[in-house]
Amino acid sequence: MKTIGNDGVFGYGGDVRDNGIAGGGGCGYFGGGSGDDGYDVVTAGAGGSSFVSGYQSFKAIDPSSISEKNYKMLNNSFHPSGYYFTNIVVADYSVSFPSPSQSTENGHIGNGVIAITFLNPNYATCEIAVPIPITYILLGFAISV
Repeated sequence: MKTIGNDGVFGYGGDVRDNGIAGGGGCGYFGGGSGDDGYDVVTAGAGGSSFVSGYQSFKAIDPSSISEKNYKMLNNSFHPSGYYFTNIVVADYSVSFPSPSQSTENGHIGNGVIAITFLNPNYATCEIAVPIPITYILLGFAISV
């Protein structure tokens, strides 16, 4: 029996239909589609896409289009929350960078990884200053601060 997978959508990777054995799509801003398990070939799912608020090459999604599932992109890279990053570096697999295991790597296998360097180690609100000692956030794992 040939089983065709599902497309990924905003925030979710595609899953394999009918209890298929192909790989599911990776999660992301827009998730990747799942693989196919037909005709004696089993394929992997595609990876999901990335989004960094403030990065010029990315486009933010119009929040009014999410409930309709007829996604429209804004004409800018800023998330509607108003939060954004500056001095952004987005690197591909050919660039060596520090790994979560304290070594270096080119590309990353497993859960997604992001490095955030805070220029000001204290996050201040009107009421309290909170130290934020985050170096790495591993997507798919619990985060403690």
